[in-house]
Amino acid sequence: MQNLKNLLNPQQFEAVTTMNGPLLVLAGAGTGKTRVITYRIAYMLSQGIPAENILAVTFTNKAANEMKERVSVLLNTKKTRPHISTFHSLGLHILREEIQHFGYRTTFSIYDEADQVSVMKKVVKDIWAHLYDRINIQDVKTAISNYKCQLLTPDMAQAQAKDPENVIYSSVYKEYQHRLKQFNALDYDDLILLPLMLFNERLDILEKFQDRYKYIMIDEYQDTNHSQFLFTQLIAKKYGNICVVGDDDQSIYGWRGADYTNILEFDRHFKNTRVIKLEQNYRSTQTILEAANSVIKNNVQRRAKKLWSAKKNDSAITLHTFPTPRDEAEEIIKEILDAKMRRNLAFNDFAIIMRTNHQSRLFEEQLRRFRVPYVLIGGTKFFDRKEVKDIVAYLNVIINQQDEVSLLRIINTPHRSIGIHTLEILNRFCNANKTSLMGALRQIDHIPAISPKAVQSIKHFLAIISEYETRFAHNEKLAPLIKEFVSEIQYEKEVARVSEDRTEIESRMENIENLIEDIRYFEENEDNRSLRQYLSTMILSNTEKSPEEKLKDSNLTLITLHSCKGLEFPIVYLVGMEEGILPHSRSIDENNGDISEERRICYVGITRARDELHLSYSLERTKYGETVHSLPSRFLSEIPESLITAAKSYESPEDNSKIAEFYLKKLKQLANS
Repeated sequence: MQNLKNLLNPQQFEAVTTMNGPLLVLAGAGTGKTRVITYRIAYMLSQGIPAENILAVTFTNKAANEMKERVSVLLNTKKTRPHISTFHSLGLHILREEIQHFGYRTTFSIYDEADQVSVMKKVVKDIWAHLYDRINIQDVKTAISNYKCQLLTPDMAQAQAKDPENVIYSSVYKEYQHRLKQFNALDYDDLILLPLMLFNERLDILEKFQDRYKYIMIDEYQDTNHSQFLFTQLIAKKYGNICVVGDDDQSIYGWRGADYTNILEFDRHFKNTRVIKLEQNYRSTQTILEAANSVIKNNVQRRAKKLWSAKKNDSAITLHTFPTPRDEAEEIIKEILDAKMRRNLAFNDFAIIMRTNHQSRLFEEQLRRFRVPYVLIGGTKFFDRKEVKDIVAYLNVIINQQDEVSLLRIINTPHRSIGIHTLEILNRFCNANKTSLMGALRQIDHIPAISPKAVQSIKHFLAIISEYETRFAHNEKLAPLIKEFVSEIQYEKEVARVSEDRTEIESRMENIENLIEDIRYFEENEDNRSLRQYLSTMILSNTEKSPEEKLKDSNLTLITLHSCKGLEFPIVYLVGMEEGILPHSRSIDENNGDISEERRICYVGITRARDELHLSYSLERTKYGETVHSLPSRFLSEIPESLITAAKSYESPEDNSKIAEFYLKKLKQLANS
């Protein structure tokens, strides 16, 4: 490798070259974390550590793929490949080898969120029919996910259930797991839960993977939940060569189970841990970093660190005060247009960052009004679109004919006269004969009361499934084969049947083309090119942004604080800096006044800015049809006045600047008391 000391700062060099024993790298925002991780992997390989003994775990497939590419470039080869994946992909890898211990077949499917909800709805309808309209399926799903993250089996969950809600949830959990096994399917949480159960029950299997992965690195460790923490502990226990990288100040996913104390207490769980702090920021100006440091230092439970930058910039942080949220949206878009023209900037130099999705409406309205091209990070994900899910469901059935959720989705799509009445007859036959839906379809000639037209349609459907099952098994090229399949089932006619809008029809078919292109890319870049492997990879990637959500060169970015982590922009507008929005009122209420995560969210927003940061708030807002006065966010009062310059006061019935000054002074007094 090249001379590392010339490529890295002293702290980065120490982190890269420390290979043995437990290591905690506290990497503040913009301090070159990804650079350190990739150089560390490459350094370990250059020192003779076998690639098969190195495990690197990230939280997104995008990050894992980027890491693989960077390591390959550093080593100038694609042959040396350590195992780099997400937690869920690692769990899938382990289960592909060991799933038989739980009585599953190796052809198991992985259900996404929509499939899980579909099964849960059916379970609730079957065992709690009289309460079906009063049970919130999303609450059931959350409860079951929490059981699995806490490593509770259905029997354990039922034993602990005290209140009526948990009695219902735990009973649904038990039947849900039973049906998943019937369908030879797993959900996301099973990909962590089952390997953990396996490691606890079979020490020989645990030791097999410990010996395989002697050197472990985990990125974004502050975002791990309880089960991922236990997973880490078990697999690293034998050799203790574990490096975790993260920043407790950027832990903003507590609402989905992330526990930032995992990183705070890492050296308590792994004795003789070396701690290295990365504090030199390569992204933002010193002024922006001083503001971020001033806000985050008010959190009590944190690892002390102070970001600094050699990047100088005379621009102060601008504070905008607006009469109403509509004024805020209109004036900010006007200001962006003015700055773009005067300074010859591009729209992708700007990002508007919000605390909540609903804040986007007024900004989108103004962006459309002024014809500003923009991308909203959010909306319907690519793999959640109906047409994409339909084709993927077909592919799932082709490789796993016990996948009843997928089978039910596509049995009458495109329309083939297999309606509700036919499905009810098939369901009764399944229950009476203890067979699967596919088993019933194969006996269609022996099931009375089904119309001849439906029988003929079912036979045609089975023939298509059988034909393509054979062709996929013979390793034909996936992309052209799937294109042919889509044509054969006449899917475009189905799209045209439900919509007369030619633009919508073309858009939906273009999405299918994009799916086929995604499969073609997969075939060109993966060693295992099977359909099963693609579907597993696709399911695990479904939490990531769709192609339309990715940042485009010509677009301004409109994004929420939770979505912007890991991104950076030259000019940032952090909007809606008001009490009740940031910090959010719900967070204050649910956490008994603890706003530490809200402060971390604010810190993340501030540190997205490279060159300029603009903060804004409104003096009044409409809630439930009534106009109420707003207080500036308390986080504004934590930023030294010397770092902030006030923007011009926009016209309003009142003197905005005086009101803003009054509120800020009031908040400072509250903070000091």
